[in-house]
Amino acid sequence: METSRDDLGIAIRSAFLKKGTQQKFSLFALIIISIILIFAESIKARPIDYVKAAIRDLIYHSSQVIAYPAKTIVGISNFTSSHIQVYESNKILKKENEDLKNNLLKNDYLEIENAQLKKLVDEKLTTYKNLVTARVMIDKQSLYLNSFIIGIGSNKNIKKGMAVLDGKNFIGRIVDVNFFSSRVLLVSDLNSKIPVIIEPSGDQAILSGHGNDALSLDYLPKDQKIQDGNAVYTSGKEGLFSPGIPIGNVLKKSNQFYVSLFSDLNQVLFVNVNIGDYVKFSEIYKGEKGHLDIDYYVLRYNKEKAKIHFQDVPKMFDAFEYWFGPYPFYEDSYKLVEVPYLGMEHQSSITYGNKYLKGYLGRDPSDTGWGLKFDFIIIHESGHEWFANNITYIDIADMWVHEGFTAYSENLFLDYHFGKNAGADYTIGTREGIQNDKPIIGPYGVNKNGSKDMYSKGANLLHTIRQITNNDELWRKTLRGLNEKFYHKTVSSYQVEEFISQSIGIDLRYIFNQYLRDVRIPVFEYKIDENRFNYRWSNTIDNFDMPIDILLNGEKTRLYPKNKWKEYRTKVNTIDTDRNFYIQTKKKAF
Repeated sequence: METSRDDLGIAIRSAFLKKGTQQKFSLFALIIISIILIFAESIKARPIDYVKAAIRDLIYHSSQVIAYPAKTIVGISNFTSSHIQVYESNKILKKENEDLKNNLLKNDYLEIENAQLKKLVDEKLTTYKNLVTARVMIDKQSLYLNSFIIGIGSNKNIKKGMAVLDGKNFIGRIVDVNFFSSRVLLVSDLNSKIPVIIEPSGDQAILSGHGNDALSLDYLPKDQKIQDGNAVYTSGKEGLFSPGIPIGNVLKKSNQFYVSLFSDLNQVLFVNVNIGDYVKFSEIYKGEKGHLDIDYYVLRYNKEKAKIHFQDVPKMFDAFEYWFGPYPFYEDSYKLVEVPYLGMEHQSSITYGNKYLKGYLGRDPSDTGWGLKFDFIIIHESGHEWFANNITYIDIADMWVHEGFTAYSENLFLDYHFGKNAGADYTIGTREGIQNDKPIIGPYGVNKNGSKDMYSKGANLLHTIRQITNNDELWRKTLRGLNEKFYHKTVSSYQVEEFISQSIGIDLRYIFNQYLRDVRIPVFEYKIDENRFNYRWSNTIDNFDMPIDILLNGEKTRLYPKNKWKEYRTKVNTIDTDRNFYIQTKKKAF
């Protein structure tokens, strides 16, 4: 919907509503001029495009000039009213004068803030290297047209199709570009169709505008797993916009899915335009299911850096296809897209913002050194392709199925490339950050997740279960079996727990309940006499039952403690518990 046609249409309808013979000639002339301009609009010639752009700039800026008298009258009226109130206000101000003196520091802060806002008004503020901020000049919102006119155009390298953001939230796209102005088609417009992805289900859809606040999700898959409150992001499908830009939350009404925007379109004064100059490079990974297309989208000036840094991607596939099975989305390819935020696990299109640093923004989460052997965002977010995008929780209370397994994938990446001890060192090192403040699994049916310990504590739980399994090939078979059994399915934590128990042939019910549904860490208590060694579990749920490996007199020994004391008849010279079990140890006296 071109702006010039909209303006002409409004003018023609207004002319038809005029009465009297004196308007006949002007009406006829207006129609002739309209036909000529509509014909000119269809001509694709650069000189004519320049003329049209200049005319639109003139119209938009003239609209502001015409509006000044009305604004001035309003200003005079407000000024007069304020003077009438000055006398009474003066009495109050005298009393508050002393208090105001104490707020000088606050006033200084406000002056700084005002200077920042002035920069916005002058249209000189830029955020990130690929965003430019502009002021909304004209707001055109009606049932048939929802758009903004912003005060930058080709003079700031704005191009058609660029994403427009309110802060970090997507609100529309550029559809017209003039020299000093551009038109933004908002997501609420009738003609707006935006490819989106819904998280955490990974379902893709088209977000359709209807000229009002009711934005609908169309063309959803039949087996969609969308829930009320799920987050909606741009998908990056067909190369339109960067993937992962936040849009809103899902609202379900009468079996139809709508989207409530994060931004209020009626309150937008400034917008950010995503002007990133992206380039693409690709490679093919020879995986378990054949050739996998891998595409990288980065800012042009980071291309050479990315070609070196993104070598973690094929290494990630080597490790994860070994441990988890084939990448679950060969038909969709794999994409890694540079963005101005840290990153996100969008299905088949991982967004990346770790600043081309190893670790988590250059920091090792484990403080062991092993966390700087890989790019955390590439490995962690890609791990979600197996646990989150392939295997997805039914209720957010079971979010540990996503985050615990994916945090554990960091261990397995190191295990594959640097050895078993490297992976163990890393996971054990992350225990320092575990709070044990509340259970990992949250309350069901109220859209609430559990403790953030789901990451590191979840990883340490899985690392402990690997020790209990005591058979690495069986453990690998179990992890691959999960992704085969629950391929592209939603699951509950109980389903995952039951599958693992059956696969390794050990009843893990009490272990899962202890670590997922209780905050206490089991304590291995023991006491030593001349020829006796007594031991038990304490600080646990009732009937807690978990084997443990210890080094008894230098030899690895498996014990099966219970909540009641057990006795082991032997002379004990030295005793050490296996560090790979996430427990605490306490020696007691007889």
